[in-house]
Amino acid sequence: KGLVGSADPLAPCALDGNWKLVYTTAYDVLSLGASPLTSLEGIYQDIAAAGDSVNVIDLCPRIQVALPFSVSSTLRIKVKTRARARSATRVGLTFEAGDVGPTRLLGQDASFLPRLGGKFPATTAFGGSGFGAGEGAGLDGPSYFDVLYLDDDMLVIRQNEPGGIFISVRESERMQ
Repeated sequence: KGLVGSADPLAPCALDGNWKLVYTTAYDVLSLGASPLTSLEGIYQDIAAAGDSVNVIDLCPRIQVALPFSVSSTLRIKVKTRARARSATRVGLTFEAGDVGPTRLLGQDASFLPRLGGKFPATTAFGGSGFGAGEGAGLDGPSYFDVLYLDDDMLVIRQNEPGGIFISVRESERMQ
């Protein structure tokens, strides 16, 4: 089915899937690699046709590159969003929740450890409703991306703010 809000909700949703970032010009994302303490393992965007989506950032200790692979550690940051088609090429986003927690610690599964996070407030401190683009948001609402190119294996998008081009490739495993 098409992405929620699309003109043809019965059409196949080409965005449906897990996308791994391979290149970006976005400064907010590029700055993640500048930390002296952590190194970026991967950034993913998993979009479901029903509109549920999750952005995932995997980080590891920078010192890990000098250690054997068997003692790897990964910290996962997740931001849950609701994606909604605003036009044939524009996808609006509403940010719903976020959490952070380890997935691996010293080479062992750490998914049993507690994660920190929660839902984002439904209203902002200034009286606005939620974060991002709700059902009634116009084409130029605060949170969206434009699809520049899409095929079975590659997705190229432009984010509105703070700007940047993202090139992603389809992954076989889902993040959700």
